[in-house]
Amino acid sequence: MKDVFILSIIQGITEFLPVSSTAHLQLAHKLFALPSLGRLTEVMLHFGTVLVPLVYFHKDIIRMIGGVLNAVRGKITAGFWMAFFIVVATIPVVIAGFTLETYLPSLGRTMKVIGWTSIISGVLLYVVDENAPTSKPLAAMTFKDALIVGLLQVIALIPGVSRLGITLVATRILGFQRTEAARFSFLLSIPAILGAATLMMAKVAKPLAMFSSPTLLTAMGIAFAVGMVVLFMIMTWLKKFSFAPIALYRVILGLFLLWYF
Repeated sequence: MKDVFILSIIQGITEFLPVSSTAHLQLAHKLFALPSLGRLTEVMLHFGTVLVPLVYFHKDIIRMIGGVLNAVRGKITAGFWMAFFIVVATIPVVIAGFTLETYLPSLGRTMKVIGWTSIISGVLLYVVDENAPTSKPLAAMTFKDALIVGLLQVIALIPGVSRLGITLVATRILGFQRTEAARFSFLLSIPAILGAATLMMAKVAKPLAMFSSPTLLTAMGIAFAVGMVVLFMIMTWLKKFSFAPIALYRVILGLFLLWYF
């Protein structure tokens, strides 16, 4: 039980930082010889973390739902365009993810690969964030912008890259403000996390059994609570500061992985 709770905390922290939650969970397993979570636990942790952006960005979610409903009635609003751009940016990674899962399910999942991708991702995040313009609001997003973000998000399928990290790089390259870039990236994480949880549930014999387990429900709650704190902290941080500390951490982590493994 203790192992599950430790991994819940790791999941809650790393899911909302551009550091690759998958890489950190894999590292925790290897360093501390923790047992495999099992698909039911992984699904519950994903449910816990997907609730975080749903709650934190609930106004955006409501606005998008309202926008879609208004579009059905023939009225196009900003909420509709936001929902549309989320869909556009999600389609490429869905197609690529399904293809890789079918034909190359264990592509490059070694600590050496994760070490190199962590270093490269850290350097890329720092260079882009420090040099990209910061004047563009999310309201100015276009179809082309959303498609570029979606295409670059495919790179996150490489172990250790970080889906959040690469979408932040993409939105910063396009000139969006740090908080706006983070906002879009976190909204984009909702279909990504839900999609991953759905795929896992499809491979579980009795998926509803997880909702009757006190341990799994507690793990879900821990992942949610920790994630909410981390998301609040990172959004507050980005109002005044850059991604430099996170980029430095990624480089140091990568060097450690290459040395240790």
